[in-house]
Amino acid sequence: MKIETIVQSGHYLPINDLAFSPDGRLLATCGADESVRLWDVAAGCEAAVLRGHTGPLYKVRFSPDGRLLASCGWDHTVRLWETETRRCLHTLEREVSNAHMGVNCVAFSPSGRYVAAGGMAVGKRPTPVCIWETASGALSRRFEVAQGVHGIAFSPDESVVVVSGYSDDYRIGVHEVATGNELLSLSEEEGPEAEDVSSPVPVAVWRDGRTLLIGRPGEVGLFDLALREETDRLPVGGNVYDLSTRADGTLLVAGSEGFSVWDVGARKKLEEIAVKARRLSPDRRLLARADGRHLELIDRETGRVIRRLGTQLELPQTSGNMQRQFALAADPLLPVIASAAPDGLVRLWDLRSGGGPKTVKAHRSSIEVIAFHPYGELLATAGDDGVNFWRVADGSLVREVPFEGGVRALAFSWDGTWLVVAQRNLVASVETDSGEVLATASFPDTEVLAVATAPYGKECFVGTFDQLFIWRPTRSEQSSVMKDTLPLGALAFGADGTLAIAAGYNKWMGSNTRGVVSLLNPAVGFARNLQGHAGEVRAIAFGPDGDAIATGGADGKLVLWDVEGGEERFKVEAHAGDVTGVAFTSDGRFVASIGLDSALRLWDTASGKLAATLISLNEEDYVAVTDEGFYSATKAGLRSVMFRLDGRIFPFEQFDLQLNRPDRVLSRLGFAADDLVAAYAQAHERRMKQLGFAASDPSELEGFEPPRVEFLTPPPVGVSAERHIKLRVALHSPRRPLDRLHVYCNDVPVRGRAGVDLSDLGSGGELDVEVELASGDNKVQLCAADAGGVESRRETFRVVYVDPERKPNLYVMTVGVSRYARPSYDLEYAAKDARDLEAELKRLQRRFGNVESLVLADERATRGAILEGRAFLERTRVDDHVVILFAGHGTLEGADYFFLPTDFDPESLADTAVSYEEIQGLLDGIPARRRLILLDTCHSGEPEELPAPTERTALGPDVHEVRSFRHFSLAPRPKGAQRDGRVNLLERLPDLFADLRRDSGAYVIAAAGAAEYAREFGELKNGVFTSTVIQGLREGTADRNADGLITVSELHRFVTQSVAALTGGLQRPISRRENLADDFPVL
Repeated sequence: MKIETIVQSGHYLPINDLAFSPDGRLLATCGADESVRLWDVAAGCEAAVLRGHTGPLYKVRFSPDGRLLASCGWDHTVRLWETETRRCLHTLEREVSNAHMGVNCVAFSPSGRYVAAGGMAVGKRPTPVCIWETASGALSRRFEVAQGVHGIAFSPDESVVVVSGYSDDYRIGVHEVATGNELLSLSEEEGPEAEDVSSPVPVAVWRDGRTLLIGRPGEVGLFDLALREETDRLPVGGNVYDLSTRADGTLLVAGSEGFSVWDVGARKKLEEIAVKARRLSPDRRLLARADGRHLELIDRETGRVIRRLGTQLELPQTSGNMQRQFALAADPLLPVIASAAPDGLVRLWDLRSGGGPKTVKAHRSSIEVIAFHPYGELLATAGDDGVNFWRVADGSLVREVPFEGGVRALAFSWDGTWLVVAQRNLVASVETDSGEVLATASFPDTEVLAVATAPYGKECFVGTFDQLFIWRPTRSEQSSVMKDTLPLGALAFGADGTLAIAAGYNKWMGSNTRGVVSLLNPAVGFARNLQGHAGEVRAIAFGPDGDAIATGGADGKLVLWDVEGGEERFKVEAHAGDVTGVAFTSDGRFVASIGLDSALRLWDTASGKLAATLISLNEEDYVAVTDEGFYSATKAGLRSVMFRLDGRIFPFEQFDLQLNRPDRVLSRLGFAADDLVAAYAQAHERRMKQLGFAASDPSELEGFEPPRVEFLTPPPVGVSAERHIKLRVALHSPRRPLDRLHVYCNDVPVRGRAGVDLSDLGSGGELDVEVELASGDNKVQLCAADAGGVESRRETFRVVYVDPERKPNLYVMTVGVSRYARPSYDLEYAAKDARDLEAELKRLQRRFGNVESLVLADERATRGAILEGRAFLERTRVDDHVVILFAGHGTLEGADYFFLPTDFDPESLADTAVSYEEIQGLLDGIPARRRLILLDTCHSGEPEELPAPTERTALGPDVHEVRSFRHFSLAPRPKGAQRDGRVNLLERLPDLFADLRRDSGAYVIAAAGAAEYAREFGELKNGVFTSTVIQGLREGTADRNADGLITVSELHRFVTQSVAALTGGLQRPISRRENLADDFPVL
């Protein structure tokens, strides 16, 4: 079965509703971003995105068996999804809504045979309620009620359905399912107070089939349907938002004060949960609520948020989706695509590079539109502060042209000498070279929506809310060529002069919003209408040859049309929400689309298949995924990658080795140079060999059966009340005897790198495993290895443990050698680095109970003393933090790194120096799990292949090249010579590939790359790397998001940027290893 790659994109607009599946494994959410998302509760991740609705969604509900999920919203439809396959089984739209208010209520019958839905009221008109058969999607019954629908509840035998609404008299109708006839109408005298006339009325039918439960402020009324009278009331307190009967026969009341569980027959409250949330899990251990566009899971015992799920995309908070938010343009000459977002950033994706986008902070807020110069050398961007011109090659700003009031559209003239800028009631032409405004035209009686410039001419076409104009800037003339039109939202010219006009009402204006594209070419007498979108057409682009046109609509679809025949070449469900931009690559092989879901997608114009999805998370991190599941991502971007196989979710490390393939991404796109693709492929082969694998392609692994791990006792989900959890697992190996069981907690091997010996179990058996949890979030993973080293899939669950009784302690071990037994190797400041960092961490101990330290400097820093430092670290406890610094000489022996203690012998490094393996061994199996290693030495980065020598640049008088053997030297390259292409690739490798080798689980930051030299800073009398670490901690400058905490990734980013700037790029700290599961705070 194919492995599916899932990017954790999350909702990008607020969540409106959520629901747990009956077994509690899944959470479904829907929101204003027009998507439904499924979340795996145990794994704590997004499991699927369900697209197809148009407009915001209001409700999601699971069927009683969890097999189906119903969603409804503004687009008047109810969709039934199969949760296992994520396939839409039925789209139900038989006159559900009245006018254009949408469907806001949906409910399944107890057996799941029926699904019913109703909409919001429009004025005094009746509202239809529909009941469908879930198996066939056929309409079973339709009837009308006098008010908008808020609640729907079936009786246990499904003979009657109760409908409640938003009403000033609390009107409730009881209807016969078979006929739709109203059997009983309730209109309570004790309705809500005047200010609450639109309050909802939740309803439910108890298991006896005759007791109707009615939610009111502070109470639940019990109405006997047979006696037709109210028999009792349950004093629940607070406002009642939702009522639901549980599988055990109890009633769950959700209200403003939390949740309560009732035995209705005994009129007895069984349980109260005073936590404000939207939903309670079936086992009553977890609560869920929406916080804007994020989903929060809450422990019911402590009320603590244990997990916050959602997008990593850094966008400003928005409350609606009615404005254009993402823009797109393609370089007409090169395979470069530009995208823009509400964060004010422009992303330049070079499809030849294999890397992420170059980001430019183009505007202080949202960018509405972008446009490439015809020759591709410039990019124009428009925000609320005006228009900026950027040089594409280096992302530098060329000039700024202010325009007050925002800009709606841009279009360069065919020769690029001027740019048309459109505002609400004004169009201007701007000279490209000077930024001077050459001419303007006013449209006071209408609203400008789009502009396009004619090829090889001086005309500009202006689309407005009701007319099409021709404007000639050089003559300051304008004339209307089409009147009384629909709003003209997008315009584009083909190379032969064919004009494409998108006409249609904005989808928010009503249900009749189907978009029409008109193609006009008066020169050859050509005219044709293209109709294929269920919503307005928001974007148009002609292919380079003019024979194809792409359109993107508010229905989320991308359509590729044949211009001559007018037929659809293909239509695809491109985005959740509007498609806001389309563009062709320079060679026409791909059409790019971007939508309100923020993703940039490339579609093969020949086949209509998705080729790749590109997602930029922030200024540094990205993920690029092909249709085959291969991907390229930064290390931080890997946190947004999960896999699905056989209906199960796995973390990125499970298949990262097979699928993290920048070479395959580049090959799929077909723009990169062959030698670059080959270099990435070779890097992957080296990575496979380092990890002991021979297979280089996932296809070679198909049909291969690895060992298996199965939980016999269900692992805890949510919060554990116990620090120590006990698991019983079954282990099986079909090919070779079992060898080891590896247990990880937040990527740290809790039983050490050797794991648990399984040799006594042969090919299978059962085992009891105990895991000690750390305070906070724990990602626990178990995997078995056979005698051949083949590992099982990592069985993963997440659980939170809270220990409020003690602060963690910080253990600091610093090693610095300035004075060697052989004086010729002496350094200036390495020993001082060790003392200074220890002193700084002691001074900044506010987060810790105590700071324990061990400083080994100069003559104390012998090989024996360093290795004996493990005894100091073994005193730690699980929640403690460990920081280790090595400052001094480092060297490579082949591909192996060694730190040189004071008593090393250059003739016998293996016996007298400290290897990287031994440094990791200091931490292997110690209790503390939050571990940071800092290596301020030469050659401390991960070795791949030694690159060409680095060009010397001016360092200034205070930076000295002294952290290297005296006989090593930097050979200068002729001035102006280009760096070897391998160097650029090797710079990126540490950021592309996670280190999947079993090690100590520490986060390791190295001062210099494998071929680089660490330097010392004369002014501060420290190494450049260590002084930067101290500065970032002392001054708080490493706190990138200003939240008062400095995480290891923030420290790493700060140190990398600062050291590179101080050394002119000659020293670039890198991470040898990152713990992607736990980005813990250093301070």
